Amino acid sequence: MIFHPPILALVLASLISALTVLWAAWFALRVLRHWEPSSGHALQINMEKRTYLVSTALAFVLLLELASLLLFVSNADQMAVMFVGAMCAVGTLNVNAYGIPALLLKLAVFFVALVWLVINQIDNKAPDYPFTKLKYAILLFLAPLVVVAAGTQLTYFLNLKTDTITSCCSLAFIPEGGGVAAELSSMTPKPALILLFGGLATMRGGPTFLTSQQPV
Repeated sequence: MIFHPPILALVLASLISALTVLWAAWFALRVLRHWEPSSGHALQINMEKRTYLVSTALAFVLLLELASLLLFVSNADQMAVMFVGAMCAVGTLNVNAYGIPALLLKLAVFFVALVWLVINQIDNKAPDYPFTKLKYAILLFLAPLVVVAAGTQLTYFLNLKTDTITSCCSLAFIPEGGGVAAELSSMTPKPALILLFGGLATMRGGPTFLTSQQPV
């Protein structure tokens, strides 16, 4: 099953993302150690030039991860007919213990990369690059996340077996079912709304806070 074309494309995309981010993380280590905006040293000038290359690479990874995420869900939905008990993507992801974690990790990679690009855009507009060390510290967090996501996805694909009996939405999302999906479905309205609007406030307030820190 690993030789199924969409699966091969997903594995290849994850490999490219992992290699790209690991290369960027190596550069991040140099930045965190030697970054001095006030210095006119050749090393500082070289790092300032290469940071644009890194941001371009991260933008590529973000687009690749978005396409990969959409393909991952679409492929899981199309493969539902191959597994007993599966009626949609949820059933396919429940074939083994790595499907749902792979999806959650891919979502985390996408959103962390998106946050990095937002901070990078704000940082590049400031004359003294005030958030450079912050964004490269985030990059060091993103790199192992990408690698773990790629490894989890590969493990999920390697353990897909068509003779497995799986469960779909009707069983995965009932409160008595156990697991993350069941816990979320059994949540009462009040904490669910708090989480929803708290997340929206965080997303809305983050860029505003960063912008407010720029020098006038």
